[in-house]
This record gives sequence, structure tokens and C-alpha cells, in this order.
Amino acid sequence: MSVIEEIRTKADIIDIVSNYVSINQSGKYFKSICPFHSEKTPSFIVNPDRQSWHCFGACGTGGDVFSFVMRMESIGFGESIKFLANKTGVELKEKKNDSKFKELYQANIVALEFFQENLNSSNADYANKYLLKRGVDNETAEKFKIGLSLGDLTSHLKSKGLNENICESAGLIKKFDSGYRDFFKNRLMFPIHDWKGNVIGFGARSLDDSMPKYVNTSATSIFDKKSILYGLNLAYGQIKKSKKAIIVEGYMDVIAAHQNGYNNVVASMGTAITKQQVGALKLIGNEFVLALDADFAGQEATLRSLDSAWELIGNSQTSRNQSFTNKKSTSFSLKIAEVPQGQDPDELIRKDSEKWEFIINNAEPLIDYLIRILSLKIDIQSGEGKMQLVKNIFPLITSIDNYFDQDKYIRLLSKKLDVSESSVRASFSSLKNNKVIYRKKDDSHLISNLNPKTEGQLEKYVLCLLLDNPEFKEYVFEFSPENFSNSEYKEIFMRWRDSSNINQLSNDLDGYLLNLLTEMLSNESVSLDMKQKKDALFECLNRLERDHLLELQKEILSTKHEKIPPSRDLEDKIVELNKLIKQSFLKK
Repeated sequence: MSVIEEIRTKADIIDIVSNYVSINQSGKYFKSICPFHSEKTPSFIVNPDRQSWHCFGACGTGGDVFSFVMRMESIGFGESIKFLANKTGVELKEKKNDSKFKELYQANIVALEFFQENLNSSNADYANKYLLKRGVDNETAEKFKIGLSLGDLTSHLKSKGLNENICESAGLIKKFDSGYRDFFKNRLMFPIHDWKGNVIGFGARSLDDSMPKYVNTSATSIFDKKSILYGLNLAYGQIKKSKKAIIVEGYMDVIAAHQNGYNNVVASMGTAITKQQVGALKLIGNEFVLALDADFAGQEATLRSLDSAWELIGNSQTSRNQSFTNKKSTSFSLKIAEVPQGQDPDELIRKDSEKWEFIINNAEPLIDYLIRILSLKIDIQSGEGKMQLVKNIFPLITSIDNYFDQDKYIRLLSKKLDVSESSVRASFSSLKNNKVIYRKKDDSHLISNLNPKTEGQLEKYVLCLLLDNPEFKEYVFEFSPENFSNSEYKEIFMRWRDSSNINQLSNDLDGYLLNLLTEMLSNESVSLDMKQKKDALFECLNRLERDHLLELQKEILSTKHEKIPPSRDLEDKIVELNKLIKQSFLKK
């Protein structure tokens, strides 16, 4: 039995949920006010037989004990395993990687403390004068653990008994023919933490005009720049409370913001924002403002990163298959705040905080921003240019599930292009017809031959089919992850859908999910031709969706009181569910 299965066996969802909300029995199930949104009428149902939960109110989502803890504690799947293992007494065996990670963390802590000692020494006047010039006070310097590298770290690490190979693996020292030397020298040091507070790397600024001005720790097993947001360990609580995150470019931008009371600010450590960074923020917030230096706002790398970020946000906010389960999912927003030409957030915050607040509070929604910026880069006077702009904006507008907002942007686009709304809609229709969407094909009923009988086996089988046939990704864009009942399979499905290849997927997964992925990849391929595999996939997806809807129907009907007619809201939900179930049986 795997660790995940052992925890699932021992963790009673009723006990876990009861630690957060008061639940009352209603027939076979338990009912409560939803802990994830404000409501007066209980819509949160816990199913003890299936060890699952579902919100039939504004959230419109559900899952198992792992997904409940992930959402309640704003943590990832790996952290939910540790959390529940602690609750249930399941022993987690330390993996080799865990032991190595601890050694890397420890090496970084020793380095951090040494850098701080250097900054407080008599040899650091020039560094402290620089901080004073930039307006960084002593309290803030201590808060961010700012330090100074003088080129004598190698001998210090050795004196502390640290293994040179480990220190090199942490990116602190580098091996040359003559021996090991410091990687950072004569630089102001900015420790970089993960959201839990572990020191995973450093950013370093030159103090003697040597280039490059900024360098970071090279990629290590604990530091991957594209997955980290500088300052998130300090901003985590405020972002979780306000649900709003402001993303800037650099270290000094974050430091200035926090020193002036803007504690929900983090840095992408570059002009681009990555999917991994957006994914980390989505766990704790839903409104994101990207403060862009006007000099970089229109650059291709920036525009590509914005498109990539919206792709991830759009995947979570739109109801791709208009199903009952994801129609009311959390809405995410991404806005752009343009900092005036020649200034950066650091300078603006220190000199004119009122203007900074105005720019942030009046940030431009991403689609409005892109229509404006792209229309300056493309010749929209020509028919070819008009179509190019439409193609760029089309995926973003159609990912919005609010048709009134879609209409607003179609009007904005037609006005910008100086064409009729009907022309824009016709272009959208043409692009939409060329897009392959999730649909079920013929009535071959291959499932009985494939024998994935249980729910978990069926979910695993679907993932094996997808992993073995990456070209099938286009068929599942419309498939809701909510149809997966097991969090581990749901998590892998969502990560696979948003990754470009298996290597990227492997890098994104923690130890437990990575083990599960490795196991699925090692399974023998199904001995079917391509058409049979595709037919099998469609039938499996249809069955998962139908089974999920039937279970929701059972749960919602069980909470009705025999003598009290259902409320209008509940009645509407029952009607909608019945309609969707009927449609699922008619799919071929």
C-alpha cells in the first residue's frame, strides 16, 4: 500500500472537515456552511462512504480529503500528504532527496549568516552607504536578511565542516583547477526563500560596476528561478488575506514596497512572469497586478509571458465544458500597471507613494492592455494586420465564461480595428471552427474489453492513455478536472495539461506524485491501434463525467427533506444536473 493510499484509508474526512466547520448529518451525508465562500444556506456536502466533499453553492467544486486540506490550508499536494500523515500517524520515510535537500538548506543558512556578519563588519561601509542611498533602513535590511559577499566564503564553509560537493551543489562555490572559489564576490546579497522560509538561493548585486549587475544562484535541485517569487515568504500571509498579489521585477522593488507597508508585493526576478509563478500565487490569491516598467512593457518576451500567464489563469476561471461542476469556479484576474517611463517601482514608491497606489488601483485588465499594446506593434490599417490582432486576442476573449464581458471586448476590438462587430464575430467563428475540441466519438464500447473496473483504475487508465499519447491533449481541453475523484490523479492531469512535455511535467511534480508518474510511464502501452485508443479515451472520459454527475445527483437529492419542498436554488441545481446526466447518456 502506498503512502497516499494508507493516508486515505486512515484519514476520515468527517473528522478532518469537523476541525474547520460544524457539520450536521442529513440522511446518509453531512451538511455544512461552505468554508470556502460566504453563504447563509448550507451547500457543502460531505459523503462519508466515498470520503468526498462537494460545494453545491458558489464554489461549484469538490474532491477528497487531500483536496480539502489543500484548499483549506492553501498548500500543494505534497504538503497535504505531510499534513495528513501527521494527523493520522502515518510515517513518512525520508527519501534520499530529502536528506540532500536538508544539507543544501543548511549550507545556504551558514552562507546567509556569514554574509550578514560581513555587512555588519568594519569592511562594509561602502555597502551600507549604498543601502542608505537606496533608502533601505536597518530594520528592513534585517527583515530581508541582506548581506555582503567579500570573497572569503569558501574557507568559512570549510571551517564549519560543510562538504565542498554539497556547497558546490548549492551554487555557493565553484571548482577550478586550483581548487574551490566563491561563486559570489564583492556583491550585495539578497537571500531567496521558498514560501515556507527555506533559504534556497541568492540574488547578488555588483557594488563595483562589474557586469553583469545582477547574478543569481545557478539552477540547483532546490532552486529554479522560474518557479520562485522573491519575497513570497514575507508576502504569503497578506496575499492570502487580501487575495491580491502585486508582482514587480526586482529585489529592490519588493524591499521598497514592504518597507513602505505594501506587504503583498513579490518579484518575478525578471520582466517575464512564468506559469509556475502564477501557479504558486493561485493557491493563495485570485487578483494579480503585474507592475511593468514602461521600457519593457512591449517587449516580445514580456508579451509571451503575459499570454502564458493568462493561459494558466484562463484554464482555471473558464467553464470549459459548461458542466455543472465547474460553472461557478473561482474567478481570477490579471491586470497590468504601467510604471511611468524612466522610473521603476522602487523609485516611485519612495518618491510618490500616492501615485504608486493610483497606478495599482487603476491597473488595466490584461486583455484591454494587450489590445492597446499590440495595436501599436501591428499595422492594423491592413486586413492582414487586423486578422493578426484578432488571432492574438481571440484565445483570451473566448476563455472568458462571462458572455457580457466577451461582448464588451468584441466591441472594444471592433472599435480599435475600425470594423463592424459582426466582422469580428465572423473572424472568431472561423477561428473557432478550426479549433479541435473535446468530443465523444462512435459507439464502440471498448471499456468492457479494457477492464478498468474501479473508479481509481479508470482515472489511472485515462492518464496512462494521455501520457502515452501526448497528441491527445487537444481532445481534453474541454474536460473538467473535477471529474477526477482522486486528488493525485487530478493533480497530475492538470499539471500534464499545462506542461509542454514529460520532462517539464516531471520537474513540476514532488516526490510522491513523481513516483506515481514514473509508475504510470513504466506501464506497457495498450495494444490498440490509434483509432481504438482514441475511441477508448472518449468513452473513458464520458464515463468519468457521467459517474461524477450521477454521484452529485445522489448527494444533492439525499439532502432534501421529505416534508419540505426544495428551495428554488436547489430545484434549479437538480434540474440542471438531470439535464447534464441525460446528455451524457446520449453522447456517442
